[in-house]
Amino acid sequence: MSRRGRRAQGSGNKPWLGKLVVAAGATLLLVSGIGYMGLRAYLHSEGFRKFLSAEVSRAAKVKGFFAPFSWDGLAVETASFAATGEGMVSEIKADQIETEIGFGGLGRGVWEIKATRINHLDISLTPEKHDAPPPVQPELRKQA
Repeated sequence: MSRRGRRAQGSGNKPWLGKLVVAAGATLLLVSGIGYMGLRAYLHSEGFRKFLSAEVSRAAKVKGFFAPFSWDGLAVETASFAATGEGMVSEIKADQIETEIGFGGLGRGVWEIKATRINHLDISLTPEKHDAPPPVQPELRKQA
């Protein structure tokens, strides 16, 4: 048998393996692209803006909302965040908020915020209204 015949015969042991690797790579690339586009669509949605408003409101113990978002890649701008509350923080107003997010924390289930800029921030505090109960005098113990 000639060398040419042996080489052709030896290379045909697993011809499907190369095709499988190429197909898996193409599938992975396609799934990654679809995942990125889906995540980007979610970030640009009204649902994400409402979710973020609810999370900031919960953290600050107020009820507030963000103005519509304007996206440029992974950088987002909004005209304002406004909130009111019943506790110590009675009002929050933030104007011209610019934030850049990253996907580094998605594996840990968190959003990564790289930088944030707020042009103007007003916070109204009402010291009389706070969530802590009033202090209580300890009882005196009688000595035996």
